[in-house]
Amino acid sequence: SAVANADVWADFWAGGGAGSTKTDSQGNYTIAVLATGDYKVQAQASGRVRKVFDNTFNYQQATPVHVTAPNTTPNVNFSLEPGGTISGTVTSLTTGLPLANISLDAGRTDGVGGQGATTDGNGNYTINYLPFGQYKVKAPSGGRWGSGDDGYLTRYYNNKPDSGSADLVVISAASPGATSINFALAQGGSISGRVTDDTGNGIANADVWADYWAGGNFGGTRTDAQGNYTIAGLPGGDFRVQAQAAGKVRKYHNNTLDYEQATPIHVTAPNNTPNINFSLEAGGAISGSVTSQTTGLPLANISLDAKRTDGPGGGGATTDQNGNYTISYLPFGQYKVNAPGNKRSGS
Repeated sequence: SAVANADVWADFWAGGGAGSTKTDSQGNYTIAVLATGDYKVQAQASGRVRKVFDNTFNYQQATPVHVTAPNTTPNVNFSLEPGGTISGTVTSLTTGLPLANISLDAGRTDGVGGQGATTDGNGNYTINYLPFGQYKVKAPSGGRWGSGDDGYLTRYYNNKPDSGSADLVVISAASPGATSINFALAQGGSISGRVTDDTGNGIANADVWADYWAGGNFGGTRTDAQGNYTIAGLPGGDFRVQAQAAGKVRKYHNNTLDYEQATPIHVTAPNNTPNINFSLEAGGAISGSVTSQTTGLPLANISLDAKRTDGPGGGGATTDQNGNYTISYLPFGQYKVNAPGNKRSGS
């Protein structure tokens, strides 16, 4: 049956919204005035799932829809099965008051489908357009894209610290709306500092991130115009912190190029651990392509390692869909490069 008043929209393939519309009573739609190029097109409707063309729940698996202006690209069709919702409230563990602009993720346990939402001014949220199944829900989200996220520890439902211990939330045709999936969030700790070049000038837009000392990535941030940064929402414990910037090297605290020689940074939530600073000297990159010796065709997702022979430092990369790679943030020196990488981490 045709779905009236469904939302259909197109994003530029490289990112950003390009246009949208709603379907008519027969389910037909046209997104007009699009420039020549490739687009990701998706559709959603009340009580149904959200899908990305061509028939996938995964935005990253979209099939590009090519437009050649002023022509219309027809038959970009969608079949939307019934779906459900997950809703609840997010409050402060300390005060009990509602928290606005907190992001949440709901990820289906089989990896097929998932959405997110942010809380309103009363701390309420609803995650819509979900295919039926089992979900793990967390707040703040993995991307921490809500403007109110900073400083809060991520919790999985039902007040669990990690994905492995999370309680499952189930939606089905018989029970399409899971309600009262609530969260009470505590303030986490933070790490702050400054990233400068070798002359002491602050580096803007440097990437700084923290890994759990025992392994696994927590997340990171970028420096402001003066090179200052704060990584917030950290649980108590020890972390390995690193920084990198375009045209500079990658370093680990405290002033080492070697991941294994990093100094642990201890965080006691909800306190800040300050003065975790970095001085990044100029660096370089190694790039090229990887092809099949048999066919000559490019090979995607091949890992590569670059190991410096005349001092500390190194890095890795994987090839893109055209077989190209760039290993960045390398200190100047001599390198041996091998493909696949030693850990064969490319898919």
